[in-house]
Amino acid sequence: MRASFAWLFAFGLGALGCGEAGGAQGSSSAEVATTAASGAASSGASASTSAAAKVPTTKLTQKQLKETHDVVDDIKNRDPWDKRKAAYIAALGQPAKTQGEVVTWYGLDDKKCVKLTAGPDASSWGPTDEALCYGGADSGGGAAGGGGTPSQPPASGGDTAGTAAAASASSAPATAALDPWAGEYITDYGGCNLKVDGDKVKGLCPGRGTVLTCALEAEALSCTWSDSSGSGRAKFKRDAATGRLSGTWGSGGSSGNGGSWTFTPKKKK
Repeated sequence: MRASFAWLFAFGLGALGCGEAGGAQGSSSAEVATTAASGAASSGASASTSAAAKVPTTKLTQKQLKETHDVVDDIKNRDPWDKRKAAYIAALGQPAKTQGEVVTWYGLDDKKCVKLTAGPDASSWGPTDEALCYGGADSGGGAAGGGGTPSQPPASGGDTAGTAAAASASSAPATAALDPWAGEYITDYGGCNLKVDGDKVKGLCPGRGTVLTCALEAEALSCTWSDSSGSGRAKFKRDAATGRLSGTWGSGGSSGNGGSWTFTPKKKK
């Protein structure tokens, strides 16, 4: 009888020990699985962040920056800074960075980032840190000035990504209507480049340094122009079949007292 009791007692302890070991082993397996899942999620998030970080924040190119700089800040150009600044913005759009009167744009060619900095006293362009073309912070300056903050910093708090997406969606129809007008043209007075900037079409004609700012009115493009000879207005209509812009220009408040002005699309090589 005593032997049977001792045997049952030993069997009970053994079973209890196995249960505890099994429970510990199960808990350990669950912890390992949780850690692995957490690691995978972290790795996925890092990959997503890395992929997102490589999306360029500029659509400009080195060629655009150089050509605009060479025209606007040509040694023969004696225009005051406010007029030269307007010419830069007409050709390149709003600057990526503004510090006082000093403005900066970035361009990307074959993963090589270039920087154009211009101000009242000097201007310069050249290679810069690649990260700046992918949204990196620019703490340095150029020959025209020091660092600064973005010209349009995001508002604190709120869903800035959602706000940007909504703004982009609301401007999409207007932009789509303007897109056919953009391009490189040969005109009666030399070459001109037109580009869409928000709800406007802006242009630069390097030969004369003429700057155009245009808005779509019905089916016509109504513009203002300015260069070293003066300023005025212009109006164009577009031939959908050929892409040719036919119009007139004028001085002061007139858009027709100067004569005809025709833009023929430049043939692509």
